[in-house]
Amino acid sequence: MTMTNEINLAPVWEDKQNQPAIGQDESGMSVPRRSGYEETILIGESKIPVKVRTINTFGAEEVTDGRTMETFVSSLCSLVVRSFEFLRGRLPLKPLERACTYQCRQRLRVFAGLLGTTRLGVAAVGEDGAEIHLPLIPKSVEIFRSSPKAYNVTLRFMVGDLPMLANEVVRLLGSRWVCTELDMG
Repeated sequence: MTMTNEINLAPVWEDKQNQPAIGQDESGMSVPRRSGYEETILIGESKIPVKVRTINTFGAEEVTDGRTMETFVSSLCSLVVRSFEFLRGRLPLKPLERACTYQCRQRLRVFAGLLGTTRLGVAAVGEDGAEIHLPLIPKSVEIFRSSPKAYNVTLRFMVGDLPMLANEVVRLLGSRWVCTELDMG
């Protein structure tokens, strides 16, 4: 997965059902129509297959600046990967400053302190007991748009043969989409 310095969390909503954002209920009242889709996409330079499921109850009115669902999901995964590398002690928290709120970064610092010397995703190889850090491999992403200015994401990764889940809450604060909550386990 390519790790550029900038993590762009602005949503990209692709409506594969081609439905209008507003529908009508049985009484003829206008109601927002849920849109979204489920498919497997390939992300990163390694073309990792990731199952993506989206639910959007607010229409697809954003200008995407040429970005695709693949780049959007790559950014969501990159945030978790970088946070995991921080928890492992292999990456500073600075690259997450623009993508996460101060409170979110503080929670990551507390979590890292609680983990202490826990060897997250480390495996011994060979007879000499050399250690390698296993990569996080994304498997699935579920994105639920909970309001016009927020969305929730559940990501499933594999670290070796162990599953890991991450939850992100991303909100529009001012003119930027930032992660306000991040939980991994």
